[in-house]
Amino acid sequence: MTFLIKNNIKIFYNIFTNSERNKILEQFKPLLCKIEGFAGLQTYANLHHVCKENDFYIDPFVKIKQRTKIKNPIFKSWVNYTDSKLEYVSWHDHMSSPFNMTCVYMLENPDKMGTWFLVNNKIHKLKCPTNSLILFPTNLIHSVPGNIKKPRYTLAMEFMESK
Repeated sequence: MTFLIKNNIKIFYNIFTNSERNKILEQFKPLLCKIEGFAGLQTYANLHHVCKENDFYIDPFVKIKQRTKIKNPIFKSWVNYTDSKLEYVSWHDHMSSPFNMTCVYMLENPDKMGTWFLVNNKIHKLKCPTNSLILFPTNLIHSVPGNIKKPRYTLAMEFMESK
């Protein structure tokens, strides 16, 4: 099921089976680290290459691209981790790179807190449960929610522009 929200934001539900989702989480958790300049923990932004190079037992990028019908190549991909001790609000967009769509897949999100968007000085707080995905234009200012209580793992991707 897919829902279109304002400003060309789309939410997709039930992307993977629970077994697939748990395997994806299990394979990416060991890659999380503290990267200078970023709050919380995250992997380096090359996971789509890591999956191919290391022959991971499940490559989530193929299914996500199929489900969202995005044909553009992935520019960057990374996993974020945050919890009540690592919470932060960091408003930003992704306009400094050559891509036009961003997505955030909720690997584990017990609080059902989706990405927050800042549009016309108003904050839009989307609900997005585990195993759902938010797809949005890179020019939208957004942030991780500021009041996460339980551990939250997300897989973020940026897609290159079509030529």
